[in-house]
Amino acid sequence: MRCPWSKNPAPFIWCALFISIELLIVVVSICLILFTCFNIVDPRIPNISVVDGHLDSFRYDIEGVMHTNISISIEVHSTDANTKKVHAEAYYGISYEGQPIIDLGIGEFEAEKEKPMVLSFLSPVMVNLNPPQRQVMEFQLKRNLIKFEIRGASKTWWQFGLLRVVKMKSSLGCELKFTPSNGSYVPSPCTSTRRPVRFAISKL
Repeated sequence: MRCPWSKNPAPFIWCALFISIELLIVVVSICLILFTCFNIVDPRIPNISVVDGHLDSFRYDIEGVMHTNISISIEVHSTDANTKKVHAEAYYGISYEGQPIIDLGIGEFEAEKEKPMVLSFLSPVMVNLNPPQRQVMEFQLKRNLIKFEIRGASKTWWQFGLLRVVKMKSSLGCELKFTPSNGSYVPSPCTSTRRPVRFAISKL
């Protein structure tokens, strides 16, 4: 590119100015193209729900220690027929009365279009409950209903060609209810909620 000559300011200042303007035009053009494509395609984040679970070998001893194996099934359902979704860095934690007991991590995977996918997890638990937690546990055992909490989030990327250009987040937070006498899962609404969209660009 030929830079205009001027004694004041120096020529390299003019060159830097023109280069900056050209780069700004390119960046703005790319952003407009991506924004237009996003509105045309209208990507939707998949729904994530806890659909099943079970308490295996549940035991609560006189010393206040809870022993069990918790299994849960998480369903990922993508209703978007226009875009390809990839989940990454999905993490969920299960706790009892505010005390973390299980960490669940899901690596990167593709959510197939219009085809629900079920992910199953089984985790052993042995936790020593404090006095307030023991009181809650004893009360729940009398009612034959134990409640855990699951909370976490997942990130979804919308693919545009060879680029991932939009990052969407969804949060999951609800109670997991079980019947300790037989370990059965008590169904209750537990579906993710969408967070605001944040634009980002990265290569595949």
